[in-house]
Amino acid sequence: MAENSPPNDNDDLNETLSESKFPDTNKPEETCTVDDSTNALHVENPEVKEDLQSLPPPPPESTLSSVSFANVDSCKFFRIDVLQRCLESCIRPSDCEIDMDRYLDTFKEICKLLDNLGAVIRAYIGGDIKEKISIIKEHKAGKYGPFYETIEKMVIFEKSNGIHEADVDENGSRTILRLHRSLHFVLEFLRGLNKLNLDQGLGSMGREVYNMTLAQHHPWAYKKIGRLALSTLGAKKTLVANFHDGSMTSSQLHEVIESVVTVATRVHSQCQTIYEHHNLLELP
Repeated sequence: MAENSPPNDNDDLNETLSESKFPDTNKPEETCTVDDSTNALHVENPEVKEDLQSLPPPPPESTLSSVSFANVDSCKFFRIDVLQRCLESCIRPSDCEIDMDRYLDTFKEICKLLDNLGAVIRAYIGGDIKEKISIIKEHKAGKYGPFYETIEKMVIFEKSNGIHEADVDENGSRTILRLHRSLHFVLEFLRGLNKLNLDQGLGSMGREVYNMTLAQHHPWAYKKIGRLALSTLGAKKTLVANFHDGSMTSSQLHEVIESVVTVATRVHSQCQTIYEHHNLLELP
């Protein structure tokens, strides 16, 4: 990861990260509308502030073909009930396989959720997810698209043809494995969120969830970024206010989040089983 001169303060960091280039995320009609004044990094601890100033830049934009994130549907706001419906539609009733299109729909919604966690999370984790969506979209639009209709079909096809070992950056099996790990982070984050009172901060819970999920697979620099960014999260009430249009009571929202965690766990467990069966959980 290339080193740039560190910014002078947190505002410079937010500006640098928000301008970091990921596929088509600078187009207003394709990005979520988020007020960064409520998501900005508020850091009082001088040691944490110093660490934030020395963070490496986000990963460079990947070169993608015309089937890119520009073709991924998006609406402007995250809604927890939409995420619930996406997850519920992932496992096909006909054969109990994970439908690839519905799985990608789920991650479109997850990107909107991550947008609410601030500029650092949006740049490093959300941008990576958008890139992964684009890669799978390319496979589905290509010559072997029918083999990418479900996750299990993709894994069997790529493994039988040695694709999972070649073209490491863009093979489908590796790409879905990265999304699979991100889903683990999201479901555990929402599980932890539902246990907090509205006035409680998210930082400690967020770091704990990150350490038990994505940090297990991230290099040192990314771990530092993730932990520091999650340390700056505000109170639960600020985040969940963006989960619905105001029509849910606190108890109703709690029930929906619980349902999301349950169905997300089911989808994650099924994908985990597929990768375990084919010995692909440790793909590079």
